[in-house]
Amino acid sequence: LCGRYFLWEAFFLHFITKIIALLSTVAVIISVSLAFYSGGVQNKYNPYSKTLTAQPYKGLMPFESETPVNDNYSMEWFYVSFSSLEPQKGVFDWSPIEKKLDEISSRGNQAAFRVYLNYPGHENEKDGSAVPDWVWDMGVKKMLYDDRLFADYDCIVPDYKDDRLIDVLCDFVKHFGEKYDGDIRIAYITAGLLGQWGEWHTYPFNDRMASEEQQNRIFAAYDEAFDKTPILARYPDSKTSGNYDLGFHDDAFTHETIGKSGVYFLTKLQKNKLDSVWKERPIGGEIYPQAQIPILNENKAKKGADYAQDYYKCVKKTHASWMMMWSAFDLEGVNDKEQAKKTADELSSSLGYDYTVSKSFVKHKKGRLQISFTVKNKGVAPLYYDMFPSVVISDKDGNIVSETMLAYTLKGILPNKSRSFSTEINLPDGDGTYTVSLYSPNPMQGGKPIVFSNRNKTDGKYCIIAEFDTDKLK
Repeated sequence: LCGRYFLWEAFFLHFITKIIALLSTVAVIISVSLAFYSGGVQNKYNPYSKTLTAQPYKGLMPFESETPVNDNYSMEWFYVSFSSLEPQKGVFDWSPIEKKLDEISSRGNQAAFRVYLNYPGHENEKDGSAVPDWVWDMGVKKMLYDDRLFADYDCIVPDYKDDRLIDVLCDFVKHFGEKYDGDIRIAYITAGLLGQWGEWHTYPFNDRMASEEQQNRIFAAYDEAFDKTPILARYPDSKTSGNYDLGFHDDAFTHETIGKSGVYFLTKLQKNKLDSVWKERPIGGEIYPQAQIPILNENKAKKGADYAQDYYKCVKKTHASWMMMWSAFDLEGVNDKEQAKKTADELSSSLGYDYTVSKSFVKHKKGRLQISFTVKNKGVAPLYYDMFPSVVISDKDGNIVSETMLAYTLKGILPNKSRSFSTEINLPDGDGTYTVSLYSPNPMQGGKPIVFSNRNKTDGKYCIIAEFDTDKLK
């Protein structure tokens, strides 16, 4: 009986707490609405609440070819072979990329991808080679290596030290940039081209890699050809990649990310004095394949176990914005699919920026609305693209009656920093009750918008900052 009494008491207290919280919220909203008519509305009733909705240019992504169980993402990853893009010398066929970009953008997503010359284990690449015949005909040497870990055959790769090959690749990058720099369907491009999977290594034959001078030629070509679309290099190096306007990608994320040895990604950034590069250039990568399931099962893997380090610590230390993680979307091999999906959404939201409207003020004056607000970044990295906040006015039925995009960008707001915005717009034509809210539309038609991390929203994406009744303004 005593136990039953305490259960009812706990339930009653919980119920009363919920009612008090609800009434408090309603009371604040009412007081804010009344404040509008006496000079203005200060946004104090819409607190921070981290959004788990997929945001543009950040988060986890799958391979584009997958049919996902979890569709909460804004980007899709793909590879494309060099031989398919330049089948003849100086003759470029962009259709393989166009097909992928069109398919991905039709789903409201943007692409991240890489061009490769060698892909061990690829089902469509005989001998792992994506080198067109005309390159071999130039006399570039074929080199053989046995990679039984990823392929059941001997792979054929070109001599990356051959200057004739470097000339070909630099010329390709020039045309590549002319075609795709600034293409709004693309979020990120990794430098690719050299090494297994385009990852700029020839392990275990390290002496076969292109020289520093040759690497610099390719990086310089990328730097010259791409001004708008970010290019990411695999390895931070002050003698090569660090000299150019490039971001970096860690393709062994949580496996070789944090550590004292020179093999670790973060250590490379620090030793090459590139550990602040994230403030202007993006950090991305791929969560190490063997670590993906353990991370999804445990939310964070045990230190040193299952190939994985603490995921959230790796994100915080590297300031990463995006990661390729196919297991987060097919959810095969996880212990609990529903829990793994929730974990994946949390993992994804922890990457990149996290914008919240920290304060706002809306005032009515002579038939105009004067609106000001402040956006704070509670994430680990800035946004690297120009995106602009929009003020949305909607009626009592939720119909949008006006939308005004501001001319000031959200790009570049660093973690724990804020930026203020202001505008003035006309009152709606019709009488009635209206809501003032904010979001940031994607520049790609149909693309996912920036959803501010605030609790009160309409349609799941418009952050409410004020409500008013035109009848009471007269």
